[in-house]
Amino acid sequence: MGRPTITNTLTEREINSVFGGATLGFSNFLYLDLTARNDWSSTLPDANNSYFYPSASLGFVFSEFFSSDAFSFGKLRLAWGQVGNDTNPYNVYDVYQGSVRTDLTVATNFGALPSYTVPDTKNNSELQSELTTSIEAGLDLRFLRDRIGLDLTYYSGKTTNQIIPLGTTPTTGYTRQFINAGEITNSGFEVSLDLVPVRTKDFTWDIMFNLGRNTNTIVDLNADDPTLTNLPIINAPFAVSLQRIRRRALWYHPRLRLPVRRCRQQTHRCRRLLPAHRDRCSDR
Repeated sequence: MGRPTITNTLTEREINSVFGGATLGFSNFLYLDLTARNDWSSTLPDANNSYFYPSASLGFVFSEFFSSDAFSFGKLRLAWGQVGNDTNPYNVYDVYQGSVRTDLTVATNFGALPSYTVPDTKNNSELQSELTTSIEAGLDLRFLRDRIGLDLTYYSGKTTNQIIPLGTTPTTGYTRQFINAGEITNSGFEVSLDLVPVRTKDFTWDIMFNLGRNTNTIVDLNADDPTLTNLPIINAPFAVSLQRIRRRALWYHPRLRLPVRRCRQQTHRCRRLLPAHRDRCSDR
């Protein structure tokens, strides 16, 4: 057996943050929470390394206005917030790469000279932070002295300015380039039912039921790149590369969540993945 190869990788990242928050309450039935945060990340360009994201939530306990043994607690809640995100280290400036030994000498040589290589990914000195904006609304109910509880929640979020490695033509000397592009939405609901059939001094029996659904949708991709690569096709022996004709829609099957090769609206009820004119899809 040969000796195992051990590789150590050192990356450096620095994030400085300022955070503030406030909680306000009024007469035990109205509550307001506010937060704000600003980050400065070393992995983003100097001109874009600062990103700010606030949040706010409001709670209204309407059960404070009446008293009932059958209805124990009721609360409406609404929240809005943003979250920023930076990129991984060393995705901004183009540098040469070289393997370094533990004594800090270059391990790769060209003849008697130390050598460095150009990476296959083109970095981007104009990257901006990703931003996710979310809203949430909910209703919390308790009955029969908290023997029955019902929680209903709806949420929706949108992520923009995603930092993605976009494929480029190899004739440029690179196979990928980091860019800000795309928009993805995320929405769904959650239902939780809590039951306490038995509650004594020495024994409590709790039952919980959960139901939820989440949907992720690609709303927009990079408009300048109409190519989808390594796309698996059903019943095909290998993956293929497809290219969308500009100003035409790319259709996908609503149940399979895959682009279709040919469809008719009345048969497959196809839906659009990318925005375009209202043409039917085809093999062209």
